[in-house]
Amino acid sequence: MPIETTVYKEPQVIIRTATGQLTFEEVKSAITGVAEMPGYAKGMSAIWDLRKANIYKFTEDDLYRIVEVIKGGIEDRGTGFKLALVASEDFEFGMSRMWEAIAQDLPLEIKVFRDMDEARTWVVEPEDDEDG
Repeated sequence: MPIETTVYKEPQVIIRTATGQLTFEEVKSAITGVAEMPGYAKGMSAIWDLRKANIYKFTEDDLYRIVEVIKGGIEDRGTGFKLALVASEDFEFGMSRMWEAIAQDLPLEIKVFRDMDEARTWVVEPEDDEDG
């Protein structure tokens, strides 16, 4: 399966590792199936690792459809969590940034990274910044 999902109880994060050619249906299945996974808790942040994925067949319409899938699962998934996309290749990074813009009205924080460690740090850092 091109999308492997791992749920970590501590820190509370879902990591999805995508490999090979991805389709909209595979992404939709990964999004809608997470609530049934052992260890899942509503509102968990997530990282999508796209560094070994190929999303060349995705269209702008597919990106909008993914937003609609997420909107449809808000009751099970929760709100206010962080969603990081990690993409090292220029095409995947650019499409991820486009999706970030399309999804800006979702009730969650989205950020695109080229580095997995930076994404992990951002996802697990507390919301309230005591420095400011």
